Amino acid sequence: MCSHCPHYAEPEGRSLQCWANYGSPKLWKYNPGPMTGSEKFVFFAGLVVITGYPLAFLIGAAQWILLAMFGVTVAIMATLMGRLMCARCMNFACPFNGVERDTRALFFARNPVVAQAWQYTYTD
Repeated sequence: MCSHCPHYAEPEGRSLQCWANYGSPKLWKYNPGPMTGSEKFVFFAGLVVITGYPLAFLIGAAQWILLAMFGVTVAIMATLMGRLMCARCMNFACPFNGVERDTRALFFARNPVVAQAWQYTYTD
């Protein structure tokens, strides 16, 4: 998903300079457009693996208190990310992006390459 983010297009350096994955290497070519169906599948499959791995062990070992704590932690994290990060993120390809339509229009007005990749038309 990083290859769709405007931070990925920054020319300096071979690593990302963003808040989410600072220092990660840039492995793919920048793609300013939306994610493809296969990219979305891989993204959600990764989330299933990340959350399913501990779930399998917690359920298998009947660790109900830890399972409840895990559930509460994931819920709090999702809520905080949605309100504090996803609502301000410029990676519009992310399925969780929550930037308002007006803010998105301003971004596209200032970034015509990204607007063209999204086939977005904006009015002044």
